[in-house]
Amino acid sequence: MVEQREISKMHVSGTESLIFSIKLYGEKKYVDIRSYIDSKKYTGFTKKGIIFSVDLLKEFSQNLEKVKETNTKKNGLSNNDTNINENTDVEEPSEKKANKTEKEANKGEQENWEKELLEWYEMENSSRITNYEKQLEALKSLKKFKYTSDQIRMTMNYMIHKDKYWSGKMPDFVNVADNIHKLIDKAGEYYKLLEKESLEKPKKIVE
Repeated sequence: MVEQREISKMHVSGTESLIFSIKLYGEKKYVDIRSYIDSKKYTGFTKKGIIFSVDLLKEFSQNLEKVKETNTKKNGLSNNDTNINENTDVEEPSEKKANKTEKEANKGEQENWEKELLEWYEMENSSRITNYEKQLEALKSLKKFKYTSDQIRMTMNYMIHKDKYWSGKMPDFVNVADNIHKLIDKAGEYYKLLEKESLEKPKKIVE
């Protein structure tokens, strides 16, 4: 079981904020920084974000200081800072090479998307996936039908914690693919309720 506590929230743009949370997986604590959207079309977390062990907080803070120092320099970024060589000739790729590069980028993005969800599932359930190929096919199917990473997470969490049939069981991505069209709206309402309750409760700082 995963315990999550929201620490702070930073507004980034019109509809986007960054949510800073501490997550507890078993005996380990993690820092989770994730993008959160609040709009008419969609309200909830997105797949943009990062999670890392609290053991890396000191190093993370040190790197933020380096970014801050670079930003406050009088001359800002220079060609040397960004490793740009003005005398270097860059060959413009042909149309065929460009298409190939785009396909490779899309493939890599999809693989990262699937890997992220598979890793999230294992952390959420504290267990390893056994039928990996079936889970991968289910994720590809969900991707094909334009379901987002957050919609998949929301639906699975709703099935685990709220749905009368699935509560107490361990649904996987195959089950989500079979049921998401029936449960996606209920899952969205469930998360809106959780968000409302979270905002009404006083924030607790995890030491």
